[in-house]
Amino acid sequence: MTISIGGTIGSLIFGFLVSKFAPKSTLMAFVVLSSLAIIGFVFSPTLMLALVFAILVGSLVNGCITGLYTINPTLYAPEVRSTGVGTAIGVGRIGSIVSPILAGKLLDMGIGKDDLYLGASGFILLTVVALYFLKPNER
Repeated sequence: MTISIGGTIGSLIFGFLVSKFAPKSTLMAFVVLSSLAIIGFVFSPTLMLALVFAILVGSLVNGCITGLYTINPTLYAPEVRSTGVGTAIGVGRIGSIVSPILAGKLLDMGIGKDDLYLGASGFILLTVVALYFLKPNER
């Protein structure tokens, strides 16, 4: 529940910030902060601090999703924009299906929950590199 509450807040905050700053820069900041929030969640010494980090994770990760929906249309020429955006969304949906299956397999193999969260944090951080090299469509 805390992650869901945070998600709503994060989307609204992202929307406000993107009206003041460049969407790509705002998204990159949200990505870095998401990764750090996940690390904070993993190493929280108390339940209360874990709940605070859970809200932050929800806010920041959902802000990232909002950011991707904001940036995605700028990457494609108008004549292929709907196909490009739809394909990107579809790939994301595939990831949301495969991720829990893969996480279950990794847990069955003896990999700890904390390690899974830290691994996810690392992959999220890699997004900054991809975002850095993204070029909007010039048309």
